[in-house]
Amino acid sequence: MKYTKKNGAAIIGGVVISAIVLCSSYASAAVACRNVTIQDFGMRPSIGSDPQSYYVRLKCSSAWTDEKTYFLSTAIGDSGYATLLTAVSLQKNITAWMDSYDFGSLITDIVVENGI
Repeated sequence: MKYTKKNGAAIIGGVVISAIVLCSSYASAAVACRNVTIQDFGMRPSIGSDPQSYYVRLKCSSAWTDEKTYFLSTAIGDSGYATLLTAVSLQKNITAWMDSYDFGSLITDIVVENGI
């Protein structure tokens, strides 16, 4: 392919768009907390126009002292719930990424900690 101004502009445009997409997909998790203890979790039934959702009550000693309730984002819905079930059954803590530490924020990712 011979380099022209038109090709150069297309390449630069592609790189810029790729950078925006990559950055926006990682920007959703604003905060993380390691060594999180799961206190309770379950499914909140649909109420009126609000769809059903998964909730989890967490305690993260490094970020806050009391228990707080969060909701799983729709992107991790069922698989996030399965991760919570796994962590509880193995008696493991988790690392959670969420929009903020505020009560009711969305959890965007969960990983079971190895604990070795």
